[in-house]
Amino acid sequence: MKNILLVCALVLGSVSLLSAQDTLMVEKGYQYVVLQEGTGASPQLGQEVEYKVKMYNPLNGEVMMESKDLGYNFFDIIDEENAMEWGTFGKMKVGATHLNMISKDLIDDPYMLTMPGDLLIGEITLINVMDAKPYGSDMLAKLIDTDGLEVAKAKYAAIQTKGTQDIVFREDQMNSLGYSYLAQENIEAGLIILTWNAELHPNSFNVYDSLGDAQMAAGQKEAAKPSYEKALSLNSNLAHTKEKLAKMK
Repeated sequence: MKNILLVCALVLGSVSLLSAQDTLMVEKGYQYVVLQEGTGASPQLGQEVEYKVKMYNPLNGEVMMESKDLGYNFFDIIDEENAMEWGTFGKMKVGATHLNMISKDLIDDPYMLTMPGDLLIGEITLINVMDAKPYGSDMLAKLIDTDGLEVAKAKYAAIQTKGTQDIVFREDQMNSLGYSYLAQENIEAGLIILTWNAELHPNSFNVYDSLGDAQMAAGQKEAAKPSYEKALSLNSNLAHTKEKLAKMK
């Protein structure tokens, strides 16, 4: 409940609901409250961070999304030019939890921009800090957007043949990229990205649910059904996936 009150206090532009030990901090265009101090390593520019997220509805303080509901943590390479990434993680140590309020003007993630209100409010818990490798999702996006999907397919096939020691295909990054293409109505690109993500992360329920969505967008209803069923076989508590299957009958 305390976190909900913190969210409401931030949204209303007031700290009246914060306890005496809670301090509203301001850093590079966003505000945050330290809910828990970390005791581990502090990330440095250019390193990769792994973190958990709990997003709140800024209009009522209700929880909208949690990492655990997706079945994976998030990853980012911190960059001083990105106010959200460096501003958020530059003040944290592993084990820390911050409650952040960030203007959408600082965000470029298509999914995050669909959330209600003008602000993004969420808890971020820093799980790990590690040396970074280039993201395969960034490489694929650049190839698709500049050289076309066929070139990206050839490059991906070559990487899979050679091995992926020098590049990493994070589940969350690939999932976001796939949905971004679906949102742009580039269904073919979205479908292939989410197909690859399912191949790369076969034990994740979320990749199959996402693949089912892409197959439905492509008009492949018969292919989508087993994808949704696979997601449910890995996590039987997916109410939204059950609803999708029920609508297909």
